[in-house]
Amino acid sequence: MTDTRTPTRLRSNPRPRPSVAVAATFAALVVQTSVAGASGGGIGGSGALSLASAPAAGPETCAIATRTAEITYGLPPGLMTAISTVESGRYDPVLQANLAWPWTINAEGAGAHFETKAEAIAEVEALLASGVESIDVGCMQVNLRWHPNAFASLEDAFDPAINADYAARLLLQLFQQHGDWPTAIGHYHSPTDWRQQAYQAKVAEAWAAIGGS
Repeated sequence: MTDTRTPTRLRSNPRPRPSVAVAATFAALVVQTSVAGASGGGIGGSGALSLASAPAAGPETCAIATRTAEITYGLPPGLMTAISTVESGRYDPVLQANLAWPWTINAEGAGAHFETKAEAIAEVEALLASGVESIDVGCMQVNLRWHPNAFASLEDAFDPAINADYAARLLLQLFQQHGDWPTAIGHYHSPTDWRQQAYQAKVAEAWAAIGGS
């Protein structure tokens, strides 16, 4: 989430709809992942892992947080996991896959992954002290400048469950405002049309890889 221009408030001006191809892809994915979730299979299954049983951080950390938030707020299964992969993904050589990583930041367009939460927090503190304001944090890369009231502290901002919970509520608000998931996803990233379209395509591809097969 890199280019939101209205802090914590959602834009109400109409935007062009996504392309027919992207809209059709999202529609198919909503159906496929919903069916998988209802049958207990795949990422939408009822046997979702709990953060309480997860290690401090690992390749599944963000996925557990995003799936939990999807269930809590009734979002399409796999959607937030796909977004988090686009937002904070890094390549895992063991699993040979691009997976969301909780200790990720992006400061004014420059992204970085850290091995520990403490390192990520220290870097954000240093950036803020140097005057940098636009910083995306965590699994869902929530921007601290445009969402200043999202988290009580940086500790919370980098908590995967809290980070994903805020992002889920924001996505739900955007869906309720705009009426469809592709447009909501585009606005999650940016109010700028061309950036929305490119982002929608990236999320659709990641979502298909996760739950659309």
